[in-house]
Amino acid sequence: MDAVTLVAMADALSDELTEGVARDRPEDAEPSGLGEFLTRARAVDDDREVLAVAAALLRLRNVVDHGLACAVAAAERMAIPARKRVRSGAALLMGLGAAPAVAMRAARLGSAVDRVEVVSRGMRDGAVSAEFGDAVVRGMSHVDRRVDGISDAEREAVITSLMVQTTPAQVAAKAREWAIAMSPEEADEGRPPVAEDAELNEMTLRRSDDGRVEATLDLDVLAGEELFSAIDPLCRPVPDA
Repeated sequence: MDAVTLVAMADALSDELTEGVARDRPEDAEPSGLGEFLTRARAVDDDREVLAVAAALLRLRNVVDHGLACAVAAAERMAIPARKRVRSGAALLMGLGAAPAVAMRAARLGSAVDRVEVVSRGMRDGAVSAEFGDAVVRGMSHVDRRVDGISDAEREAVITSLMVQTTPAQVAAKAREWAIAMSPEEADEGRPPVAEDAELNEMTLRRSDDGRVEATLDLDVLAGEELFSAIDPLCRPVPDA
């Protein structure tokens, strides 16, 4: 299968979905395409068919996301971004029209195709979404940063526990639990405790769909206290004149 075949598949699905209801067709006539079926679907009678179509499209989306991740990994392995004068595979996808969040997620999944095989296999089969797979990959990376010398058996246990969660938020919470449980309580060989380790600090800023800015912070004790001191005056109520 090459790009020409994929384009033909996309065109065929687009034709199926954009075909409207013909005005001169009787109401009881069989739908001639997926778009017409979804337009004319009736409550109760077509419930199972509509749900089946939605499930099939979700599986198709997951498989396509896996293919996109593999394509990004191949592009970076072939140094295509460097030859196109862009920074990374994610920037390459953004140049093709992908949203930044989608491009960054595809690049992360592409880099983890061989490292987290269960996620790759689940996406390839259509059972795991890109959002969930990305949460597992980021959760495993979080554990790797917090825990030194994690064994293969421990890694399998962590990944298995992350895969049985139901939402990306639960995956992230479970990964933090593993990181805390597997990290040493006391400083080891001069390394500071987890609560004081500035190398583990993380900050994520993103713009939501409605235009607001969402932030996620994971700071050591000292940086957290400095942040509290900085924003506390800004959070106090301002009295009227």
